[in-house]
Amino acid sequence: MEQLPEVTQKRLTPAEHDRIIELRLQHMSYNRIAAEVGVSTRTAWKVYNKWLDETSEERKQYLERVQEAGIQNLLRIARDVYEVAEEARLGERWNSYAMLKAEERQAIQAVMKLAGADQPTRIEHSGSVHIDLTTMTEEELEKLIKGE
Repeated sequence: MEQLPEVTQKRLTPAEHDRIIELRLQHMSYNRIAAEVGVSTRTAWKVYNKWLDETSEERKQYLERVQEAGIQNLLRIARDVYEVAEEARLGERWNSYAMLKAEERQAIQAVMKLAGADQPTRIEHSGSVHIDLTTMTEEELEKLIKGE
């Protein structure tokens, strides 16, 4: 009976470890990662999943910071667009006003989506509804985002 060669496991270098994670974050398949780094598919999977487990809280905090920054940027854009739209309305430039109001709605919808409070795709607006984002407090904006 023929004996199989003894399989020895080599220790991954820090560079190989980091490369596995880098490639997986670039959405490369485990098979391709294994071939490129010179490890088994199972090893590539184990390294990446161990890294996910070890960094879950850190990644969660990072994503929350990115989300908050995105919300603040979108709110700033919505306020700026609102101000320009009001100038267009006062100047009776109705085409510009309509386009700017559409942009303002898109910014607010993007804020709500980032905040996890998605609204229906279609939002009805009447001429009597008027939201002045420039004079709203942060608390009022948060209530608007949450749909309260």
